[in-house]
Amino acid sequence: MPAQQRAQRPASNQPPLYAVQPGDTLTGIAASQLGDGRQWRDIWDMNASIVADPGRIRVGQLLAIPALDDPDDFDWETAPAEEDPEEEERKSFRQDIFRSIARLEGADPALVHFDSARVNVGKCSWTGTHIPELMVLYMEVARENALLGTLFAFFGGEWAYREILDRFERHGVHTNISPEEANAFRATGRHAVLREAQNRKGAADVAQYLGQIAAFEEAYPYLDADGAISEMAAAVLCHSAHQSGNAAAAYRAVLGSRSGGGIRRSMAEPEFLKRIEQTIIGWVDRKYQTGVRNRYDAIRATFAYSRRYVL
Repeated sequence: MPAQQRAQRPASNQPPLYAVQPGDTLTGIAASQLGDGRQWRDIWDMNASIVADPGRIRVGQLLAIPALDDPDDFDWETAPAEEDPEEEERKSFRQDIFRSIARLEGADPALVHFDSARVNVGKCSWTGTHIPELMVLYMEVARENALLGTLFAFFGGEWAYREILDRFERHGVHTNISPEEANAFRATGRHAVLREAQNRKGAADVAQYLGQIAAFEEAYPYLDADGAISEMAAAVLCHSAHQSGNAAAAYRAVLGSRSGGGIRRSMAEPEFLKRIEQTIIGWVDRKYQTGVRNRYDAIRATFAYSRRYVL
């Protein structure tokens, strides 16, 4: 769930600490703790020694929260009464991108298949180290709904479940599972309550991808004066990150030795994004290239350049 707890205020002059909750993003934490989601960079700056990537914070991680201008006027016991409309808009946008990724991956929560000898699971076809992250979220949802026994029973017990989780953490995309284990993942994905974990995983993924875009070494060259990116660009880059695991590498490959300003003067944004798409397509196995190309065609039919998103 997004940030709703209050940061613990130490007795000394040390900054208050916030324990990261499942589904949290720096933007959401900034909105909850500081009343302004745009102050996520302040939190990142204060925690740069433990947060290398602003889109990748860990559940349970303790983050120092910058001091408010007048902390005595702040109620440390209750969350702010007013919602941040900009954060709500960002949340809606992240959900739109997640739904588009899921739709183009098949949107089957019970999916288990083997692609290039890799296990793929769930509506976004997660693989490698994404699978233990999903399994942790399955336990979170099960615990919230008194379903841990049900979850573990699918896999033959708690020990078996944790052994599979550990196996994926150690071996990543090279992990093998048995037919019985594959059926257990399918049963978990079909469960009407437990599959909520896949929605939480997808939302966290998109928040991570957008954080990576915000942290590009060379700022995205087509940001507007308010630092907003087009909805189309955010969608293309998020899909590229999901497809390749590294949208920044494709971005740098297209940018080359040119500065952001130089490339903006030399080509329009649609051409720049088209080159990123072509780079990603060139990285995947030839037999999957048509499918990936169709993915980007679908993105262009879904999202718009006119709508903007503030990173």
